[in-house]
Amino acid sequence: MIRLPDVAADAGVLFTYQNGEAAGQYSILESLGGGVSLVDLDSDGRIDIFAAGGGQFDNAGIPHGVPSYAARQTGMNGDLHFTDSGAASGLNQAWYYSHGAAAGDFDNDGFSDLLVTGFGGLQLFQGMGDGTYRECAGVSGLHDSGWSSSAAWADLNGDSAPDLYVVHYVDWSPENNPSCLSPDGQQQDICSPRQFNGTPDVVYLSQADSSFADWSGQCGEISSGKGLGIVAGDFDGDGDVDLYVTNDTVRNSLLINDGGQLEDLSEAHGVAYGDSGLAEGSMGVDAADYNNDGLVDLFVANYENESFALYRSFDGTVFQHLSRRTGITAACRLTVGWGTVVCDLDNDTHEDIFVSNGHVIRHPQSASVAQPPLVLMNVSGERFTDIAAQAGDYTSGQHFGRGAAAADLDQDGDSDLVISRVNQPLAVLRNQSPAENRSLSVRLVGTVSSRIPVGARVVAELRSKKKLLRLQKGGTSYSSTSSPELSFG
Repeated sequence: MIRLPDVAADAGVLFTYQNGEAAGQYSILESLGGGVSLVDLDSDGRIDIFAAGGGQFDNAGIPHGVPSYAARQTGMNGDLHFTDSGAASGLNQAWYYSHGAAAGDFDNDGFSDLLVTGFGGLQLFQGMGDGTYRECAGVSGLHDSGWSSSAAWADLNGDSAPDLYVVHYVDWSPENNPSCLSPDGQQQDICSPRQFNGTPDVVYLSQADSSFADWSGQCGEISSGKGLGIVAGDFDGDGDVDLYVTNDTVRNSLLINDGGQLEDLSEAHGVAYGDSGLAEGSMGVDAADYNNDGLVDLFVANYENESFALYRSFDGTVFQHLSRRTGITAACRLTVGWGTVVCDLDNDTHEDIFVSNGHVIRHPQSASVAQPPLVLMNVSGERFTDIAAQAGDYTSGQHFGRGAAAADLDQDGDSDLVISRVNQPLAVLRNQSPAENRSLSVRLVGTVSSRIPVGARVVAELRSKKKLLRLQKGGTSYSSTSSPELSFG
C-alpha cells in the first residue's frame, strides 16, 4: 500500500504561499495559488526545493510580490533536511505577484535555471554554478507584461537550444476587477474566468547568445488564452517536441510540432473537450503511458462536476476519453484539481496519479473550499482506485491545494511529493511505501540536443519482456516542475 506522510516540519521546510486575500479584494488573481520546482539548486547532486511566494495587495488594491522560497538539502546520512537558502542564493527577489516556477537549463551550461511566472512580468534566474542566481529576464529579452501562470522549456525548432512557451491566463487587472457574487447570490465572491477575456500565450525563441526573441507570430498556432497548465513532450513520436495546454472554460490546445511549426490539432485528435463534448475548467496536466502500451496518454485535472480527463492514445494521433471506464470519474466529481503528477508511487511498473485539490471561490455550494487530494493507484493499467484516505494523515485531510511536483528527495528509490497550498505551509510527502520492488533512475544529459533533452523517450525492458516508457517532459502539473530524473519501478 502507498504511504505518503507529511514530513515538512521535521525536514525544516517552513514556508507558506500567500495570496493576499486578507485585503478583501475578492480578485480572481487570488484564486490561482502557486507552484513548486524540485531541482538541484546548488549542483551538489541532491534535489532542492523552490516555491513561488505569491503576493499581497496594498490599500489601493495594487498587487505586490512576496519573496519566493528556496531551500537546499543539508541532511546527512539519510536524514531528509532542508535549509532556507533564498537570501544567500538570490532567489528570494519578489518583483511581481508570483505563481509558478519552470526549471530548466536555458543556456545549456549544466546549471539549473528558473523562470518564475505571475502577474506583471517574468523573472528569469540564471544559475551561476555555485548555488547563487542572477536575475536576467530583462537583459535576456523576456519583456512579458501579461498575466502568466505556467511555462515550459523545450527545443521547439531543433537547434539544440531550449525555447520557452509561456502560458497566459485572462485580462484581469486592478482596473478590470468586477464585483461578483457567490453561487447562492448572497455574498461577494471570486469572479468566474468567464467574466474575462483570455490573453494569447507567448513563444520565445532562444538566440545564439542565450537571449530570447518573441517568436509567437512565426511559430504557427498557439493557444489563445485562459491557460493554466502545460506539458511538453514528443507525443506523436516524430522527434519534434509537442505541447498540450490546458485552458480554463475554453477548449484545450494540442500543439503538434512539425519542423518548428505548431498546429493546434486538439479537436482532430479528441483532446479539446471533456466527455460531454464541452470545454471544461482545466488546470493541472501530465503526460505518461499509463497502460504500458508504448503510447503517450494525457491526464487533465478539471473543475468540480467535470470529470478529470484521462485521454488514452490509440496510435499517437487519436485519443479517447476513458475516465468513466477507468474509475476516475467516480473519484473526482466534487473536487477542483490543480497540481497533477503521474508517477509510479509503489514501483509496480504502473504509473499512479496524484492530484492536489482545492476550491477557487470562497463560498461554494456543492463542496468545501479545502479538499482532500487524490491518490489514484493504477491497477494493472486498467483502472484507478483512490486510496488517499489510507495513504496518510495528509492525504486523508483537506487542503487548499495547488501546485505539486515529484522527485526522489531522499534517494531511496521511490518518488516523493512536494505540494504548494494557498495560505497553508508547503507539504513534503515522503514516500514510505513498503520497499517490495526494485527501481531504476535515469538522468539524461544531452550532448547534441539540449542539456535537458525534453522530448526524449526512454524504454526499459524487463526480464518478462514487458516494456516501460518514460518521457523527458517540460512543464507538467500546475505551475510546477518535477525533477528531470526518469524513474522505472
